[in-house]
Amino acid sequence: MTPDTTSHAHTSKARVAAISILASGGMAAAKLVVGIIIGSLALISEALHSSIDLVATVITWLVVKVSDQPADAEHHYGHGKIESLSALGVTAMLYVLAGGILVTAYGHLREGATPPTLSAIPFIVLLLDIAVNLWRARALHRTAHATQSQALAADALHFASDVLGSVAVIIGLALSGLGYPWGDAAPEARRGNFDFRAWEPRSVDAHRDGDSAFGVRGLVGNGWEWTSTPFAPFEGFRAQPFYRGYSADFFDGRHYVMKGGSPLTAAPLLRRSFRNWFQPHYPYIYAGFRCVAN
Repeated sequence: MTPDTTSHAHTSKARVAAISILASGGMAAAKLVVGIIIGSLALISEALHSSIDLVATVITWLVVKVSDQPADAEHHYGHGKIESLSALGVTAMLYVLAGGILVTAYGHLREGATPPTLSAIPFIVLLLDIAVNLWRARALHRTAHATQSQALAADALHFASDVLGSVAVIIGLALSGLGYPWGDAAPEARRGNFDFRAWEPRSVDAHRDGDSAFGVRGLVGNGWEWTSTPFAPFEGFRAQPFYRGYSADFFDGRHYVMKGGSPLTAAPLLRRSFRNWFQPHYPYIYAGFRCVAN
């Protein structure tokens, strides 16, 4: 390479590494804040992973500044090997982080944990993270190919693989929105009064294994729970062709949504998306209401 070509390659490597530092720092902060707010271990783990990415990109930035220095009396073949050493150090940090996350996840599985509060925000952050990682993986790969940089090539592969991690977190958050108040275990007799096991309501303390992570009891079975929400169609609602009047006839503003289930509710209907509905003055309903202390 000529001196001008070498200088241009060094500038390109340093510039793309610096941009990667800004991207890692911004995404780490965003995921950490959102993960703490919604209580998601997966998202907090992604934030810690991005923090390691930040350290890795800073190391890469420093390494590319050193690796292009010419040979000297102590380094007869130049400083290129430092790129390989930096990749080894980043790999070791990732192993330490993975071990910490594994221990924390096992503790949550064994002792239970508060489920994350879902909203559109974590999904927006993760989709943005995927877009940023795809963009910088492409930029790093292009620059690595042009400058023959092992450090940038390793970073490009690293951030391309991070996309899979973000996809896994999205899937995990989506699945956490399914299931039951006590988690994802199947509805059993010890979880509540439903599935025709009894014909009358039981004490609110009778099925403590059905408590939610927040300690709320009786969210499923034992009687439908009144809400103040008028029964109305969701966006995009279409009536079933074989029974068009099943619910559409009751979108009249006089019927209200009921959630949970009764002693006579079959277990397959105990999903979060299922809504029952009645008029408030209807006298023959397995229903009640919840008292909340402020």
